Amino acid sequence: MDSQLLFKNASNGLINLFSLIMESGGPVMFVLLGMSVLGSVVIVLKVGQFFHLKISSFKEIRLAINAYRKNQIAIAQKTLQKTRNPASEIVHVIIMGQQSGAPVEMIKEEAQRMGNLMLASLRKHFRTLEIIGTLSPLLGLLGTVLGIIDAFHQLELAGSKVDISQLSGGIWVALLTTAAGLSVGIPAVIALNWLESKTEDTAQQMEDVATQLFTHEVYPSTEKEEVVCNSFRSVSQSA
Repeated sequence: MDSQLLFKNASNGLINLFSLIMESGGPVMFVLLGMSVLGSVVIVLKVGQFFHLKISSFKEIRLAINAYRKNQIAIAQKTLQKTRNPASEIVHVIIMGQQSGAPVEMIKEEAQRMGNLMLASLRKHFRTLEIIGTLSPLLGLLGTVLGIIDAFHQLELAGSKVDISQLSGGIWVALLTTAAGLSVGIPAVIALNWLESKTEDTAQQMEDVATQLFTHEVYPSTEKEEVVCNSFRSVSQSA
């Protein structure tokens, strides 16, 4: 019973404090609250999307490329099916295009088109986080300025009966919006930079694996490498 009562009192205290902050901050606080909820939803969705697609994992894709270089097409296709990384679709299209004898330029254009669509999907809603990270501190500052203006206006109305506690109390209330704006903006900026870095890294990896498929003939297979090495050793020994 004591723990339940303590929890209830703590919950009521937090609710009352939240209500006081929202009422004291004025309309700006409600706008910041809405931006906070929107930003949190976007961050959760994007992080979930990135982890679901495993955009940082290119192990299976590189294994598939190695199998393709050895002309093991079936193994390459099965390996690509084991990953949810969107780059696997680009690799699949390139392999199928090369096997069907399609023109190289046409294959490259299709791979580029698919890559652009996939990167656009990864970058979706980045603009929302950018706006939240930029505007929330400015809105917090605006709320602070409006609050200070109101505090000095109340002092002017008080005339000779000025109480310094009115000024300090008004400034304290006004600074709440600045703190709220920074609290909303900072996580949005951090999340946006992390998501952008992951996306850029994925773009570079996608370009790398696509280039390897178009230049795979430059890399001889393991069997050919062994033959060349053995031939070179034989010539060296005879010399």
